Amino acid sequence: MARVGSSSRAFDANRDVKIEASEGAAGRYVLRTKGLADRKRAELEIADVPEAGLNAAAGVINILAAYSVNEAEVVAGQSVGNVLTIGDNARKLLLAVRAVTSEKPKGGLWSKLAGGGKGVLRLVDAHADASDHGAPLTALATMLVHRAAVRLGKDDEAGARAELEAAIAVFPGASDVGAAPVIEGMEGELNWQNHLAHADLAALGPAPDSPDHVRDDEDADANDHD
Repeated sequence: MARVGSSSRAFDANRDVKIEASEGAAGRYVLRTKGLADRKRAELEIADVPEAGLNAAAGVINILAAYSVNEAEVVAGQSVGNVLTIGDNARKLLLAVRAVTSEKPKGGLWSKLAGGGKGVLRLVDAHADASDHGAPLTALATMLVHRAAVRLGKDDEAGARAELEAAIAVFPGASDVGAAPVIEGMEGELNWQNHLAHADLAALGPAPDSPDHVRDDEDADANDHD
């Protein structure tokens, strides 16, 4: 598996590539880059994205676009991993996807000689079955868990809660699917069945305006009066 590294080169995916969204099935979207062909790279897409995962999908695409231009060209059949961290001692989250062919290269001989016409690659979860070309739900949920941690680092508990709730909406996960797969060549914790979003949300406790939180406050006040 290739590893995403750091680079000081000029290309910036947030600035140099557009991500266009189109609606497919009700409430599901396809996100695709526009501009990677100008860099002699295949465009990237994620399909079947639920609305709650749109920002996360864009983040995953930007990471892979930067890798493809700045580090090494992403090709069909390749798995690419990135470790998401916050701070030196923070939890390391593994975000891993595999590229599969969505549209074959187009154009004649001149286009190929010029390096263009590389087609479109679709990003799926690295551990997905070969026939599964849907959204990389584990990767999207992992990105949202990471975004929640970033918000908590800025004392934005409400924002963190919203990111974690979005992660669970995107991928509720299941408890009866066996152990997490081993993805060779990459460190970091795989968010198998989105267990991290559930654990982190539980660690936050009830929301301030929830009945459980109000009940806890009332119990605390009663104990103070005893």
